[in-house]
Amino acid sequence: MATNIKFYEDQPHTLAGAGVSLGDTSMVLSSFVGIDGTLLTMSNFGVIGFGTVEQGTPREEAIAFTGVTQNMDGTATLTGITHVTFGYPYTQTSGFAKSHAGSTFFVISNNPGLLDTMANKQNDGTIIAQWTFNALANNANPKIDSNSYTFTALDYITKGYADGASGYLRLDGTNQMLANLNFGGFRGVNAANPINPQDVATKLYVDQSIAAGGVPADIGVAGLVNIATQAEFDNVVDTQVIGGLTYYNMATISQIKQVGSSLFTYGEDITALEYVYQATGNEVKILAQSGSPSVQISASSTWVGSTFTAIANYTNLTGYKFNLTSYISNSPLSGTITVQLYALSGGLPTGSALATSSTTGVGFGSHTVTFSPYALTAGTQYGIVVNFSGVSGLAPGLGGNTVQLDGAGSFETTNSGSTWTSLGGVLGGQISVSPTVGEVYKVDITTPVLNIGPYKGFAKTTASAGTTNAVQLINTIGGFTSLTPAGNVYIDASTPGGITQTESGNGRAVGIAINSTTIQLIDQKKMNSNVSYTLGNTVNKNGFLLGTLASGGTGGASVVEIDPFGNQSTLFSVSANTSCSVTIPVKVGYSYNKVSANTSSLSLVFSELING
Repeated sequence: MATNIKFYEDQPHTLAGAGVSLGDTSMVLSSFVGIDGTLLTMSNFGVIGFGTVEQGTPREEAIAFTGVTQNMDGTATLTGITHVTFGYPYTQTSGFAKSHAGSTFFVISNNPGLLDTMANKQNDGTIIAQWTFNALANNANPKIDSNSYTFTALDYITKGYADGASGYLRLDGTNQMLANLNFGGFRGVNAANPINPQDVATKLYVDQSIAAGGVPADIGVAGLVNIATQAEFDNVVDTQVIGGLTYYNMATISQIKQVGSSLFTYGEDITALEYVYQATGNEVKILAQSGSPSVQISASSTWVGSTFTAIANYTNLTGYKFNLTSYISNSPLSGTITVQLYALSGGLPTGSALATSSTTGVGFGSHTVTFSPYALTAGTQYGIVVNFSGVSGLAPGLGGNTVQLDGAGSFETTNSGSTWTSLGGVLGGQISVSPTVGEVYKVDITTPVLNIGPYKGFAKTTASAGTTNAVQLINTIGGFTSLTPAGNVYIDASTPGGITQTESGNGRAVGIAINSTTIQLIDQKKMNSNVSYTLGNTVNKNGFLLGTLASGGTGGASVVEIDPFGNQSTLFSVSANTSCSVTIPVKVGYSYNKVSANTSSLSLVFSELING
C-alpha cells in the first residue's frame, strides 16, 4: 500500500546564495536537516512536499516540490518547484511566482496545497489512492445511512441492495424471482437434472426420456389429447383451433410424418427423388481390360502387370479374373498365382504392394482371385501385377513350361519387383470393384452392376456423398410431376436413379402413382411377372427362368450363363435322350442360352421375381 503524502515537522531553513528569481523551478538551501540532525530527502515527504518562503512577510509564497538533492558542500537543492495559490482551487503552476533574496527563510508547512490532498466529509471529491477499511477494528466497514438511494452503474451499493432487497437474485438461493427471467437469447448452462415436478428440465434429461420411450409412466400425460381423424391425416393437418384452443394432432406432426423413412449414408452424390439401393457387399462392377496377343511368363521372378483407373462410387477392389494358356502343352501346371495391387509413379509400380491375394493350382483357363475390399481413390491410376511360383519346370523356350497370360501387359519385372520395365500394352482380365457396404447408391442399369443389393426407396433430399440423409422406404412420397394416376412406376433403363411409367430396364416396378405428384411405394416381394423369354437375349429382370431342358441324339445339352463380358459358365446339363425341369436364377445384364451337340428343345419363361 503506497503512502504518497507524509507529514513532517521542521524548523526554518535559509535560502543560499542570491536566492531565487521569478520562474525558477529549483531552490538551493544553506542546509536541509531535520530537528534531530537527519539529512532530509523525499522519503520524508512522499511523492511531493509542501512549504512556505518568507512566511509572515508581504512576500510570503506557498510552494510544492518533488525532489531533494543533498549536495557535497552541505547545501541542499529542492527541485520540481511549483507555486501554490493561497485560496481555492489551490492551483499549482510551474516555477516561483516571486523572487526571494538569499538568507530569507523557508519552512515546511501545511499550506493550501497540502490541505487540498485531504478528504473533507462536507465536500465532493475523488479518491486517487486505495483506502483499506479494517473490519476487525470495531466493525469499521464503510456504511451508508438508511435512506433509499438510486444507484448507477459505477456506484458502490449497500449490503441490502446486494442481498436482493432491491431486486437482485442472490447466488446462494436465499431469495426468489419476482418476475419472469429473460435470457435475452443466451443459454442457461451447467444445470443439474430435475428432481421435483416443477424443476426445469435439461436437454440431456429430455433426450434420455425420449430415448427411453417418452414421458415417464409415473408422470403420464396431462390435459386433452386429440387423435387425428383419417381425413385430417390425409390432409396433413398438424393443428386445429377449436373454441379458441389449439389442438395438436400428433399423428400428423412433422416428425410423425417421417414414418417410413430412415437415415442412410449416401455413397455418391444423389439428387432428391432418385431411386436408390443399399449396398450389401455383393454388388460388383467390372472394369474389363482386353489385351492382345499374349504375354509369356517363363520364370517365377518375372511379374507382369497392367494399369487401371479407379472409378467414382465403386472404390473397393474385390477381385481380379484372368485367363491362362500353356505355351507347350495342354497339361495343367501346379503352383501358386499371386495378384498384387500397386501404386504407380510414372506409369510403373512403386513401393510395396498395397494389397495381395493368391490362389493355388495353375490350371489353364479362367482364374479369379478375391481381395478383402481395398479402398481405392476415384480417378487414381493403380497397377495390377500377376506372378507365379512353384510351377514345375518353368523355364524359357521350348525346353520347359511357359505360362501364357492374355495381353501384352503395361509393365514387367524380371527380378521380383526390384526394377520395372514399361511394355506399353494392356494385360487382359477383369477387375472387380464394389461400393461401400451399408451406403446407398443410385439404381443404375445403364452399365452392368452384378448382384445388386435390395432396392430401398427414394432419396428425400439432394446431398453429397458421405453425408447422412433420409430415404423414403415405405408409404408415399411426393414432389414428382406429370404422373399418370393408377399407373405403375418403373426403374428407368436410361438414367441412373431415374424412374418412368413405361416398363423398361429390368421391368422392376417400384410403386404406383396415386396422383400426378405422388407415388405409393410397393413391397417388391409381392410382384409377379410371367412373360415369354427368348434364349440368347440379355436378361433385364431379376428373377428366375423356368423351363424344360431336353436332349436327343448322343451329345446331351446344357444351359449356359454368359456375363456382360462374354465369360461363359454351365448351369445345368442333361445326357443324351434326356429331359428335365430346370429353375435358373437370373441376373440383370446376363444372357442365358442352350448348348447342344444334337437336336434339343428348350422353352423358358420368367416366373416370380426375386424379393427386393
